[in-house]
Amino acid sequence: MTTPAPQSTEPRAFVDARFIQQRVISESITSLPGRPSKMPQQVEVRAEVKSNFSVGLDNPEKPTEMFIELEFRVDLKLPEKEKHLVSYLAKHAAHFKVVGWTGFNEWANVPEGALGPYFSMSYGIAQQRAEQTLLDMGLRGMALPRAITFDEYTNTPAGGIAATAIPQ
Repeated sequence: MTTPAPQSTEPRAFVDARFIQQRVISESITSLPGRPSKMPQQVEVRAEVKSNFSVGLDNPEKPTEMFIELEFRVDLKLPEKEKHLVSYLAKHAAHFKVVGWTGFNEWANVPEGALGPYFSMSYGIAQQRAEQTLLDMGLRGMALPRAITFDEYTNTPAGGIAATAIPQ
């Protein structure tokens, strides 16, 4: 016979938002010049992926629109060298309609984990775009490392949230 695990009585923070769209704002890629070869060669590369998120709201007290801006960077290097073979940088903007929220009252101090699903969704779209771009360049078999969780984020002085104007 098993005993049920005790459930927390503390309310969980949750934001209910609907995905509207995500756009690529800018995208750039640079690579070292290639050397001609008669036969394709398999080369082991190290992929370093970095991302930065910014969140904006149309109203900091009762938001109805949430915008996530994501800077997604990939650097491909040979394992024994620090020189970048390929550097990819893209900025994405995701738009969500906020339906409701629970577990917190102030958007200036959103608890950790409440925005994790929206960071994860934006990250996944950006990662797919980066992998497709690298594939289009001829880098076959390139799979970028997957993010494990987006439940924790560092609070900025504004609590990680900033009020923004809705683009017209």
